[in-house]
Amino acid sequence: MGTTSAAMILVQEGKLNLDEKVITYLPAFNNNDKENITIRNLLLHNSGLAPFKKYYDEFTNADEVINDIMNLPLNNPPGEKNLSIVIWE
Repeated sequence: MGTTSAAMILVQEGKLNLDEKVITYLPAFNNNDKENITIRNLLLHNSGLAPFKKYYDEFTNADEVINDIMNLPLNNPPGEKNLSIVIWE
């Protein structure tokens, strides 16, 4: 809820376009076929990225997590599947 609320405030202020590609805001995201993912795809949970990853088990700092996210491969093409329900392990 917090992410969506913050995104909507930015949209209202004209600072964020939901249909803009993520790479417009985060150029390092442009790899592993992620160049067409939009902000809307991320908010709708249909970007094609894995729905959950235990970063706390794998990495020790924020830079490692960010690097991993930027380099993640897609599980499926953007918009193909909605993954709005995540089951926590």
